[in-house]
Amino acid sequence: MTSDSQIHTTPETPPNQVQARELQFSHGQIQHAEARYIEVNQGGIALATSDMVTVKKGGIAVAVADSVRVEEGSVGVAIAGQISGDATVLFDLRAAVLFGVIVGVVVGLLKRPIARKAG
Repeated sequence: MTSDSQIHTTPETPPNQVQARELQFSHGQIQHAEARYIEVNQGGIALATSDMVTVKKGGIAVAVADSVRVEEGSVGVAIAGQISGDATVLFDLRAAVLFGVIVGVVVGLLKRPIARKAG
């Protein structure tokens, strides 16, 4: 679905993918939304790709954007340059880097004893 206006979905007919310049979305769900500006109000998006994402009383599983603003909502994974508002973000870019460093150190430490036993 391609649009430049407001979109209202129902649980019976959620669109799989929406591409628009601007997307204002409420009361429903979208699997993948791509727009320069996305605003979610009491709805949910599985994957949002945008310059700016605003969530009001809703949720996004994965947000890839320059800026993410959350008001009484949540984002599972945010890959964003800036995150603002009262965001509940489970996994952001900093957390991903830290997780990668920790996993790398743990794997490196675990490989040492295994390499000594093999040699």
